[in-house]
Amino acid sequence: MKPIYVFAFTACLFACKEKTPVQNKTSKYKTLFTKYKDIKADTLKIYSLFNEQGQNVGFKGKLFTKKELSLIPYDLQGDTSFYACYKFKIDSFRTGLITRTPSTYDASSIKLLVHDNRVDSITSYLELAETFGDAGDFADKTSWLIKSKGKFQVFTWYFEGTYNDIENDNDTTLKTWNTYYTFNLYSDKPDTLSKNEKELSAKYSKLLEKEKAWKE
Repeated sequence: MKPIYVFAFTACLFACKEKTPVQNKTSKYKTLFTKYKDIKADTLKIYSLFNEQGQNVGFKGKLFTKKELSLIPYDLQGDTSFYACYKFKIDSFRTGLITRTPSTYDASSIKLLVHDNRVDSITSYLELAETFGDAGDFADKTSWLIKSKGKFQVFTWYFEGTYNDIENDNDTTLKTWNTYYTFNLYSDKPDTLSKNEKELSAKYSKLLEKEKAWKE
């Protein structure tokens, strides 16, 4: 075998070795994965909801141990209130972990943590749901994880409002804003596919109508 072919063959082997997933090894996330329930429905509504006693009645989940907390991204660390809710396979390399995480006042933020088995690490995350209210302002984020033709997509509705009587006692009106997003889960990090309000509100009208009726 000529030297140039030996070099090329060796380089090919090295490159293949570098791209080999760690899925055949024991993942350090193995025990944590067992805390998540598998998603079976084609459409899963993801929301954050607390009752009058401040108890979570939406995505309750199972509490992370101290050891499991060390596995989450550094910029999410600081509070121990992480709860494992649901998991699903995004593709052959990545697993989506729907997790309830700390927020301003409580563990009310529901996030999608993306685990990549090629590096055995959570490589990105995306907030799916949250509720917030303070001094006349409020916001509510709800998402739907939708599986169609074997692929997943996230549709998010972000509803914001403010009560004008905070600034003027005689003004009892309410201002509201609606923002809609769809996200692509098949890139290195979840990125926005569309923000077209008219198009998305029409496409997902049935989900939105049902959600609005439920909230009323």
